[in-house]
Amino acid sequence: MVFFKKQEWKEANRYFLKLLEAFPDFQSSPSVILMAGQCFLNQGDHSRAKPLLERLVSFPEESGDKVKGLFLLGWIAYREERFDDALAEFQRLLQRYPSSPYRDDAQYWVAWSHFRKKNFHKAVDEFQRLIQVNPASPWVSSSLLKMGDAYYNLKRYGSAVQTYQRVVKEHSKTKEAPEADFGILLSLLQEKKYDAFIAQGEVFLKRYPQHALASRVLMQVGEYYQQAQARRRPSKCIAI
Repeated sequence: MVFFKKQEWKEANRYFLKLLEAFPDFQSSPSVILMAGQCFLNQGDHSRAKPLLERLVSFPEESGDKVKGLFLLGWIAYREERFDDALAEFQRLLQRYPSSPYRDDAQYWVAWSHFRKKNFHKAVDEFQRLIQVNPASPWVSSSLLKMGDAYYNLKRYGSAVQTYQRVVKEHSKTKEAPEADFGILLSLLQEKKYDAFIAQGEVFLKRYPQHALASRVLMQVGEYYQQAQARRRPSKCIAI
């Protein structure tokens, strides 16, 4: 346990695997099999973490470790871009343990899995479900941002702007707020609301002058002015 607490995963796992081999029914909290799986996971070794976690969730008795094992199996599938498998694991957790501490996390990654599959309508529904079930969830601001991104990908720019504005107004101190303001800028450009687009660029640069996205805002506004100037430039007549 000392190595585990110090995040020395390799040394910790050497101890856990020896313990599992010598005493396969050894009881602890958290369970040795869960900690061994987490050690492999923290080392990026999904192939060795997965069998341990599958063994854990196959136990007939219910436990918090089993719920966490289900969540980690879903997380492994998501990280490996096996989004259908991730959905299956996260939804299994939500169906079996609707009141578990991993409910919001599982719901969030269900929504993200749909987003990564480019099923943007379903992603909106699932992010919205998280917000409705637990408005105090730490995932709310991120869920609203991704809802805005999903609307943007669906070319529903008005809905995107409204959703991004909720992030800016209701979660102004979060890291998602600048990204939402940038999303508003891009949506206004797509809607060809050029005056509002320019005004939004000025708002962004005033609010977040040091943000990494500030350079992209300057680039977007600069490109707009260049294109506008080119459109106003009279075309040359070719003499015959």
